[in-house]
Amino acid sequence: MHMQNKFLSLRNLSENWHFIGLLQITAGIMGYFFGFLNNVDLWDYLWVCPLVAIMTGFFVLFKNRFGMSSAIVWIICAPLLAVSYDIKKALQLWHIHHIVSVIVLIFILYHIKECWNHRGFLFGMASFYAYMGITSYASSGKINLACDWFGCGKIILYLGIFFTILSFALLVWETYFKFLFKKNKNF
Repeated sequence: MHMQNKFLSLRNLSENWHFIGLLQITAGIMGYFFGFLNNVDLWDYLWVCPLVAIMTGFFVLFKNRFGMSSAIVWIICAPLLAVSYDIKKALQLWHIHHIVSVIVLIFILYHIKECWNHRGFLFGMASFYAYMGITSYASSGKINLACDWFGCGKIILYLGIFFTILSFALLVWETYFKFLFKKNKNF
């Protein structure tokens, strides 16, 4: 009987894995809170990693397949690279959202059958590059590193605008398919 209770609690944990989204949201907010306490530059609030932590947390918490699939790209391209580049910095309390994001990525990938949406993955790629390009150009390269890699010319802005339009098209595509599926389900 005791062994059966352990199994049920592990099963319950497995079924409620999405509550890790609360941890992700908290970690992202902590990044902004500690940034505020340390009087960071206004541009530093637009760094991609804390934003990814908060958005991904909500997607995971509400089991949004489209959002979780897009979060795979966002986490790989930002927090995972940050952790890989400087693990000591990622272990600091106000950068802990990087580590938490990687842990959430592992959870998402473990539950990939429940989370996968190919339009969400494409949206994640397009929206990530849009955000990186536009914020890096607008800040003259102070944040999000696109200008560091490619220079801060107008091409970064134009690519950001292109990827924004592509993101919007993918979002409309996803919304259309959801509407179409619900409409056909009612018949």
